[in-house]
Amino acid sequence: MSLEWYAGDASLVALGAFYRHIDDVIYADTTYVDAGNYISEFAGEQWKYTGFINGDEGHFQGIELNFIGQASDFISESWDGFGFSAYLTLLDSEFTTLSGSSFSLPGTSDMIFNSSVYYENDLFSARLNYQYRDDWLSTTENDSMGEYWAAQTRLDLSLSYTLAEPVYGSDVSFYANINNLTDEIDVRYIGTEATPNQIERYGRRYMAGVRINF
Repeated sequence: MSLEWYAGDASLVALGAFYRHIDDVIYADTTYVDAGNYISEFAGEQWKYTGFINGDEGHFQGIELNFIGQASDFISESWDGFGFSAYLTLLDSEFTTLSGSSFSLPGTSDMIFNSSVYYENDLFSARLNYQYRDDWLSTTENDSMGEYWAAQTRLDLSLSYTLAEPVYGSDVSFYANINNLTDEIDVRYIGTEATPNQIERYGRRYMAGVRINF
């Protein structure tokens, strides 16, 4: 269900709500088996066996808020090209394992937020984008323990410029992208953030280039 209001030529305010029911949610589970089931000479040894099985039912519901605002639609024509956008999703998800434990659906955060400030015209574009999402389940280690990614934040910048006149009949543009401006660190943990099992740092990433369309 959604409600949308178009303000001006390129501005939008939208509200959406949704609900999904899911049967037999797939999740990872770990158990121990007798090694003799696979190699007779190891009979009596207990091997850890991890596989994917179907759990009980689950649900997935939430609301979405979306705003795209061109400054010229709200202030004056002299602000043409400037704009702001924001997107917020609030989620609630849950499924039940065969043993009765409850988890959120893998990959779903309770809150996801994106926003951008930008300037664009026929030749030049500049956009600064911010993204935040809180903790989410990566996978289940077993029927009672989950592996999670901690909350993540990203700040990215993109620039592009297109030459006003074609070069030998081809459109030429230059671009530059800078990702993870704030040099964020990603953490994966088991159960709670007090027990991290993986810490990743990718650093800032830079990309620049030329595009030729002919």
